[in-house]
Amino acid sequence: MTTAQVKQAAAPLLGGGDFERIEVDVHDLDGQRQVTITPVEANWARSRVRLGLELSSDFSDDNQFTVSALHVLSWLNAWGGEVRTLARVGSERSLAIQPWQPLAPGSPWHFVPSVQYKASSLDVYEDRVRTLRVGYEVAIATLAFGRQFGNWGNVQLGVDRRVGRARSLLVTDGTRTEAKLGETARYAQFQIDTLDSLVLPSRGLLLQGRVERIPAQRDVAGRGSSSWVGMQAFRVGDWASHVYAEWSRSRSGLAPLSLGGFLRLSGTPRESVGASELVLGRLTMARRIGDMPAGLGGAVRTGFSLELGGGYDRDNPADQGDLQRAGSVFMSVDTRFGPVFLALGSTRHVGSAIYLFLGPFW
Repeated sequence: MTTAQVKQAAAPLLGGGDFERIEVDVHDLDGQRQVTITPVEANWARSRVRLGLELSSDFSDDNQFTVSALHVLSWLNAWGGEVRTLARVGSERSLAIQPWQPLAPGSPWHFVPSVQYKASSLDVYEDRVRTLRVGYEVAIATLAFGRQFGNWGNVQLGVDRRVGRARSLLVTDGTRTEAKLGETARYAQFQIDTLDSLVLPSRGLLLQGRVERIPAQRDVAGRGSSSWVGMQAFRVGDWASHVYAEWSRSRSGLAPLSLGGFLRLSGTPRESVGASELVLGRLTMARRIGDMPAGLGGAVRTGFSLELGGGYDRDNPADQGDLQRAGSVFMSVDTRFGPVFLALGSTRHVGSAIYLFLGPFW
């Protein structure tokens, strides 16, 4: 093994963010190569806190804000266990606690139980017309096992137990209803992620898939759903670009993903397109046009998107739906609090909207 290969093998330790530096010593003695890898723990590694602020508005009646805090407590034991706690307040209220425990020192296999509570409200649409606003709260307990593949991928098998309730907040006929939820779901999911950036990447690949099954119980039939996402980033001259494709399906009810909002049929009301099957494709391109003053932010970019998507029901020939054509133009600025986006989006024969975002939008 060459010195370069040794350093490459040690690189994933540094990429995890738990160590300030990785010292690698290689010595040749009596025809044998001795390799010593010494990780130096960073002062911030054991207990880390990250704060986030997410704002979005279409400058009409869809306005959202969320303040979040993520705390990571690492190296709880010799096997590298840690606990992640995420709290959100605002349009979405949630609290999630997730222990993460490798099954042996340095093992890629891990055990991931978690508990979370979340509450929010959502609008129900019929033919893109808002007919109902529902408030919901749900508690979820998860038991999962998975395997990590370096810094680029993972697979996971798990079971969710969900208990909650939903109640109508705004209705058109004056009646209010309430429904309770109690179900157990089994799922399998995977992710491959080599993107160089979460926002406007210029190289790398993202693949995500999830299949879920809810067994039948009493007089309720079993349900199943699946969702698949793919993104390929590339660069064309000074343009950071990507193509994105998404498909989701439910065997009964609505697909797990919905459409509407910025880059998800821009100009269409957020989460207003739902069906048993949904499909979305888009091309996004952004060009760097300048930089903010030092200390205030980073790159300033301008770009556009071309989008095509819609919902359909393959089991109902009379309801095949139509693919909607949409697009947007936007400007983004990298700041200390995350990317800021100002965008104008439009969907043909549906409408237009102006968007303002602070923080990741997908």
